[in-house]
Amino acid sequence: MSEIKHIYIVDDDDSMRATLLRAFEKTDYQIHTFENAQLFLMAKVEHFPAVMLLDMNMPGLKGIDLQAALINNKWDIPIIFISGDTERKEIIQGLKNGAHDFLLKPFPLADVLNAVETAFQAIAKDKQYLAQRKEAVKQYASLTEREKEVFHLLAQGQMSKDVAVAMGITPATVKIFKSNIFRKFQIEADAELVKIALEYRLLDT
Repeated sequence: MSEIKHIYIVDDDDSMRATLLRAFEKTDYQIHTFENAQLFLMAKVEHFPAVMLLDMNMPGLKGIDLQAALINNKWDIPIIFISGDTERKEIIQGLKNGAHDFLLKPFPLADVLNAVETAFQAIAKDKQYLAQRKEAVKQYASLTEREKEVFHLLAQGQMSKDVAVAMGITPATVKIFKSNIFRKFQIEADAELVKIALEYRLLDT
């Protein structure tokens, strides 16, 4: 059974909300509409995965204000801003704050459908990365303290002989530690170790 994908539409324009609802009527998305940012915050809804279509200019809290509130509440949801009259500085601020996309009204419905699908693809990619990083951190935690020392030195690009000198051990001992590390991470080459360390930020662990 596939997971339900949710779309929040926050726009004070009745006709725009109706238009967006029609755009998604033949999709499997579950749609939630709100007339303004205040009503959305009062509803205290938080589904996952979800994407938000957010009007930039609304009475009361603007779209940029709602984005800031979501960031403050540590809710990392892809936001697609929609607006027909927006200052350039607001667009820039929204994108700097991590907005996924920005659509200027009027826009083809195909554009909003594509933007939403791209946003959900990004969510799936992030979810996969987090799962992979969790596994990498678990593998790193399984290393002994000495193996972790070897791991860090190898990840920094040092050769085995240099690791031996740095740690004051024999190359044969480094070879044993290295073999254990490779086995626990299920890798076969130094390049793979470096890639894992950097991609999953294990040097900060």
